[in-house]
Amino acid sequence: VVSSAQELTEALADPDITNIILEGDLTGTNVNITSAKEIDLNNNTLKVNYINTRAPLVIKGGDVEAASGFAVRGYANANITLEDVNVNAIELGFINGSNQDCGDAQLTLINSTINSEGTGILIHGAQNKVKIENSTINHKWFGITQNGIVPGSEIELKNVNISGTYSGIYLSNNASGAKNVLNVDGGSICSNEESAIEVKKTDITVKNVTLSSNATSQSYSVNGGGSSGIGYGIVLAGYANGVAYEGDTSFDNITYNLTAQGDDVAKIIKYNGSVGEKVE
Repeated sequence: VVSSAQELTEALADPDITNIILEGDLTGTNVNITSAKEIDLNNNTLKVNYINTRAPLVIKGGDVEAASGFAVRGYANANITLEDVNVNAIELGFINGSNQDCGDAQLTLINSTINSEGTGILIHGAQNKVKIENSTINHKWFGITQNGIVPGSEIELKNVNISGTYSGIYLSNNASGAKNVLNVDGGSICSNEESAIEVKKTDITVKNVTLSSNATSQSYSVNGGGSSGIGYGIVLAGYANGVAYEGDTSFDNITYNLTAQGDDVAKIIKYNGSVGEKVE
């Protein structure tokens, strides 16, 4: 049981201590985790600059607030679980000035909420695994995004509600990158200014979900460095001009709430190497 920032720092540094319980609200600075830990927030708030982990980390039952940026950052091979936690944002496979410290990380989010002034979850590297259940992501930029420099993550969402300014899910890629894998089942995804989902070079399955865009018109052009689909439910985008969308697709039982109106309004578009072609 810890009741001060110093006690927390000491407990985190001790590899023989694996379970930590907060006795009250704590304000720390930089939390670095190098051995397996389970932190029970005990319905309290932990305020930090960031939590960096290279080891298995479980956080339960309370709030984690970052002074700025991402509250929890998992380096390569990290295994992070958050359950019943409110948190600012999460970065997985953290790149520390290079591409060598990313990938092969895991994130599990259960019954939790992300309230981000930027991106909710930022993923770097190949072979990351993200599983989110019964959770909410509120964001200003993207809800969940995969860095296109080193792509190839697997993302599974079950009954997750995502809403914010830009795309709820945006997964980037490149010519030599591994495919991303995205599975969405249940919940809702809403973008105020772009499209609910935009993916490049991704095997995607979406079912039993409500997809919304509050954009009043629809447009798409290839943007190798970012998202560009506006007003759609799903954008199957190209990572470069002249390269058609790559990836298997499966869509079933989707409800679309699109503000854009007109005979040419599309729910799903797919880049065919020349234009965004209406799929549905």
